[in-house]
Order: sequence, then structure tokens, then C-alpha cells
Amino acid sequence: IGVEKYRLKSIPEVTYAARDAQTMQAYLTQTMGFDPKNVVLLRNDEASKAGMDKYLGAWLRNNVTARSRVLVYFAGHGAPDAEKGTRYLVPHDGDPSYLDDTGYPVRRLYENLARLPAKDVRVVFDACFLGQGVRSLLATGARPLVTKLEGDEGIGANTVVIAASSGKNISTYYPDGQHGLLTQFLLKGLQGKADEDGNGRVTTEELFRYAKPRVEREARRQNVSQVPVIIP
Repeated sequence: IGVEKYRLKSIPEVTYAARDAQTMQAYLTQTMGFDPKNVVLLRNDEASKAGMDKYLGAWLRNNVTARSRVLVYFAGHGAPDAEKGTRYLVPHDGDPSYLDDTGYPVRRLYENLARLPAKDVRVVFDACFLGQGVRSLLATGARPLVTKLEGDEGIGANTVVIAASSGKNISTYYPDGQHGLLTQFLLKGLQGKADEDGNGRVTTEELFRYAKPRVEREARRQNVSQVPVIIP
């Protein structure tokens, strides 16, 4: 899922988010061996609230088996409920002033994935939920910084989440590579640069160890703090 342009003109564009999703789809099908018919690509207006509800709900339930490996990738705006600290993915037709009705709760995603019979699940958020920065936003008039966000309860035992930044950092993009900063180095790692032991396989742990310091270093060059996290 990559939401770069939003229906509400007041929501700023998320630079390179649609390209992020397109490139991730290409890596899944051309590098990682996913059958193209099993990969759904939602960009911009395709990533509506209804589209996300459909594909992250019924479509996954109908297609995932006990042998399946599932990857959910999202590039776009995250948003917090400034009072409750609830985290949302913002669909193309989302409104940060009405997140309960128009946002996609992160907790719902975790709960949907936890109910699947999949062998393993990976979630990647190239977004942040702090309410400031390039890939996060707040409702108009809300305070500019959310100090407390909900935890990661509800993540299934077979699930690993990689997020572009912790609850205290913003997330940004990498102009030279024309990708989100996290996505840039995840893709580099998947090309084989993260294969620490040279066995021809890139594990999730190797991928995160490769990407994290490079994201932090490039963010510092941009005079921002971005620290990716892996859960658990």
C-alpha cells in the first residue's frame, strides 16, 4: 500500500510513497518469489478505506493458508488520535479530524493478521505516528506532538513488525534513491547486502540489522532523528 496523494487537498503529499509500494511489489514478485496473483498493490485512490478494509480483511482470510507467508507493507501518512494515542494508517480518503470513521487502526490490522493461519507474517510501516514530520499528520488545531501512543498489543506470535521510527522520532525520505528512508535500505538489504553470513538467504533479523544504522546515519545528515524499530 502506498498513499502519496490524498483526496483532501489539505493533507500534504507523502513524497515517493506510491513509488515505494510499486517497487516493493516488484521485489516481492521478481526477487522474493511471490506469485503475482497473490500480491495486491494499492496506490493512492486504490488505497481507500474500503479498499484497505477489503484486502486487509476478507481478501486475506480467503487466500491465506497454513503454508502462506504474508507481508503487509504500508507507505504513507500515519496519524495518532491526539487524546487517546490510538494509531491509524491514513487511507487515500482519510480525514485526520475524523480518524475513528475514516482511518484504519493499526490495532485492527494486528488483530486481523493474528487470526490468519499463516506460517509467518511480516509488517513494514514506512510511516510514523507522532503527529509531525514527513510521514505523519495531525488533525487541524490539534497539539503538534503526541507524548503517549498505544502499545503493540494484539500482534500475533508469528508476526514481526518493522517500523520506520520509534514513537519518539519522525520518518523521512531519501531523495537520492527516491524512496522513503526505511524502504531505501530495506530494498538494498533484500538485494543481498544484508546477507551477513553469505548463505544466500536474508533473514528478517539480518535485514533490520543492515537497515537500522544506515537509516539513522542518513537521517542525521538531514538533521533529523529517525530510529527504526523491530517488534518483538
